Formats: sequence, structure tokens, C-alpha cells
Amino acid sequence: MSRLIETIKVYKKNFFNIDYHNRRFNSSRYYLFGIKNEIYLEEILNIPEDITRGLYKCRIVYSDKIHSVEYIPYKRKAINTVKIIFNDDIDYKLKYEDRSGLNALLKNVESDEIIIVKNNKVTDASIYNLVFDDGAKLYTPAQPLLKGTKREKLLAEGILIESDIEPADISGFKRIHFINALTDLNEVTVSAESVKQ
Repeated sequence: MSRLIETIKVYKKNFFNIDYHNRRFNSSRYYLFGIKNEIYLEEILNIPEDITRGLYKCRIVYSDKIHSVEYIPYKRKAINTVKIIFNDDIDYKLKYEDRSGLNALLKNVESDEIIIVKNNKVTDASIYNLVFDDGAKLYTPAQPLLKGTKREKLLAEGILIESDIEPADISGFKRIHFINALTDLNEVTVSAESVKQ
């Protein structure tokens, strides 16, 4: 049976972006298992008393039921070098626990992070959605591998613009932001010049 994960930002003992996590959690359960009754994660999760007020990742493993919940201290990794990887077969439309396909793309790559290109369209990094900054507007690939919760929130707020981005377009941007549930805009960025083909 397929198992999935949901990772939620916990900071100062508060959950962030919980509505978008609920939406993905429940839609994934319905898509894979036909489960219609919705669960509101904030009603069943309890932040442990002994964790500090720092940054934590709440990691939920689930299928048709919740298998485990962990609270893990989170430290963002530094990204200085990025390499473009082409792969037309990669599929990660749901947030599966099994990341072997994505992990395989990272093997033997001498860079801190990768940008995955599928069918000549930029998609995602290994654990991030991507935001391309031209100095005036912020664009995110229209065809990501995974529609991340942070990406969905920023789109709903009108901060991001969806766009088909091809590898040749990257050099026309100034910066690339890496975002996920625990990483906001401007927290992990690189210059577009640092991306290697």
C-alpha cells in the first residue's frame, strides 16, 4: 500500500499553513483510497511539551490511516551550486514516502541542488518548488512535479505567476528562490548564473 508524507512547519510552537496541508492530506487520501471523511490535522496533532520554540518539521506518515507523527528540528541547507538534470520519466504528483526516483537523480551530481527538467519544461528541485525572480515579478513553473503547499499559498495570494519555463530561459532571471513548507521566499536563493547545464 502506498504511503505518503505531509510535512508541516512548526515554529514557536505553532503550525503554519495548516489549511493547505489539510487540503493536500485529504485530497490525497481521497485520490488513493477513496476516503471521503476529512480530517483536520490541527484537531488531532499535539505539539509536544518538550520541544523548543525553534523551527521544527512535523512529519506525518499516512495511507488510509496515520502511521506516525514526528517532530524533527529543522535546519535549512545552504545552496551555492545547482545543476540541471533532464528526466522525462520522473513522477511525484503526490507526496509519497518513497522518494527513490528523486533520490536517484541526486546520485553522482556534484552540486548542492538540482533543477529537474521534464519534457523540456523546468519543474522542481529535489525537495523544493522553484521561484524565478526577474527583479520585478516572481514566476513559478506551471508544471511542477509536486504542487507544494507554500507554492499554492503564494499563488493564491497573487505573489507568484505560473509560467512555462524552459532551461534556456533560466539565464534571463536574476535569482532563483527555493521554497517548501519550511522555507519561505528569500530564505534559500541562488543567482541564476550559478546554475550549470
